[in-house]
Amino acid sequence: MDIVEQLETRYKALTRLPEGRTPEEDKRIDEEIERMVYSTENQEIIRRIVFTEDEEEADRLRRQVFYAPDTFVSDMLHDDGREFIKEVGYRLDTVEMKYGKGWLDKEYP
Repeated sequence: MDIVEQLETRYKALTRLPEGRTPEEDKRIDEEIERMVYSTENQEIIRRIVFTEDEEEADRLRRQVFYAPDTFVSDMLHDDGREFIKEVGYRLDTVEMKYGKGWLDKEYP
């Protein structure tokens, strides 16, 4: 299996929706995630990250942000993604809403 096939296989596994979820439920969840990610409060935190000169403060703020689930999927396509996400301490609310609780700890190809 070449690298492209490996990435495609991993991507499909990472983005598999929980069994039994209806299209209506998935649409509702997507809308809720969008509200979280684009909320005024979340955008203000991101703005503060961009403009702070204090790296410790920026790190603290990064752990408060609601990120789009695809952000984590992209990180997990890399071999060290799981450790990186855990090390930084990102909030996983949105990715777990989309793909299920314990998403980060599941085994992926």
